[in-house]
Amino acid sequence: MTLEEQVHAELRALRKSAEGVTPAGLAASPIICQLIGAGNPDIAYNALKQAILAMDQSTAIGAASASLGLAAHGSTHLERLTDFGLRAGYDQRQVRRYSDKGLHQIAAYLSTQWTLEASPQLRLSLWHPDHDHVWVSVMARHFYFIEMRTPEVSLWRDDQRDIQALSWRNSQSGAFDVFEGAALFDLDEQFVVSVIWHGELWPLFEVDIAGVGERDITARSLGSHVQVALTGRAEPPSGNQ
Repeated sequence: MTLEEQVHAELRALRKSAEGVTPAGLAASPIICQLIGAGNPDIAYNALKQAILAMDQSTAIGAASASLGLAAHGSTHLERLTDFGLRAGYDQRQVRRYSDKGLHQIAAYLSTQWTLEASPQLRLSLWHPDHDHVWVSVMARHFYFIEMRTPEVSLWRDDQRDIQALSWRNSQSGAFDVFEGAALFDLDEQFVVSVIWHGELWPLFEVDIAGVGERDITARSLGSHVQVALTGRAEPPSGNQ
């Protein structure tokens, strides 16, 4: 399932519960809890209320909020829908349709507009161990419930893209899937490396460069792509002159 579908499934389960949305209920909703609360159900509870308040307050959002127990009273979601319907002038069937529509809208909002903390993260590191080589390493991680492919590392030579077959080590750390890969490359006068990481969300990139001497450094990123260029020739260490 996509992230939006997983969020929607958990919202439906919360709607069916007797209490509606509570911190305890969110503790049993791992996708939403991680996505908007960094794993803390109390934070997720407050974030969910803030997210719904930030949305356009249509009848669909109002009905969904009521059925979740955030804007109506009742020991079941049907009682909460009835309470909202009496105040809004709709019968239970109409309110249920509005609630279904609103849950889809909330799921879409949470999975697209409220994902900074949940964004996949990739760190591209370049290190210059000697005059003729550069060490490139990639560490990427994402929540297990977000679909991401293995990062793709390429070198650019004479405007030609050459995909590199790094040996990746995959592991799990808590709620995260982790990719780690590294390789040593010859360092030309112009060295350009790029990483493309396709998946369900655009990643956050971090670039770390050390020991490249007086070379010019250019780093740029867009969407799922980050590229770093080293230009010019570094002076060899004084002991080799």
